[in-house]
Amino acid sequence: MSSSRHVILNYVDTPLRFLLWTVHEIIMLVAPCFLGLIIDQFVLGICTSIAYFWIYKKYKRRFGKGQFQAVRYWYFPNDRRLKGIPPSYRREYIG
Repeated sequence: MSSSRHVILNYVDTPLRFLLWTVHEIIMLVAPCFLGLIIDQFVLGICTSIAYFWIYKKYKRRFGKGQFQAVRYWYFPNDRRLKGIPPSYRREYIG
């Protein structure tokens, strides 16, 4: 039997992509460039965005895709996008 019976399940966990990059990678590329434009240092913004992108790709290759989200959850517990997840500083839950 071929694995084409469950085509949709093969693509459920794939992240949203624009051209070749995921949303997080585009933010890593574009945000420092805009910051460089704001402070009138565009070359510094481009160099910073390339460095961020390279470090992010190296981190994902070494630790995996989900590790960055776990680290972000641990060090930034008040992230507004994580709805329904309790803060990371809570250790005991009394129902």
